[in-house]
Amino acid sequence: WNTHEDKDMTNDEIRNIVVVVSSNLKNAKKCYEESLRLDQHSVSTFVNLAVVASAQGELQEAIVNYKEALKIFSIKP
Repeated sequence: WNTHEDKDMTNDEIRNIVVVVSSNLKNAKKCYEESLRLDQHSVSTFVNLAVVASAQGELQEAIVNYKEALKIFSIKP
């Protein structure tokens, strides 16, 4: 946003944005979990799950997913 041209956001507008982003993260996590169910060796899916977990503040879960991605990446030819 260009703060010189746009009005300041209200608390309700900020809260609405947080709800949308949070909802999208939950949906993204569900999609990536389904993707893993279909392919348990997808490095990109584990990385994406780690990104979602980080954005949700679930840092331990993010670390677990990054480690899993590294483990799979290191054994792929």
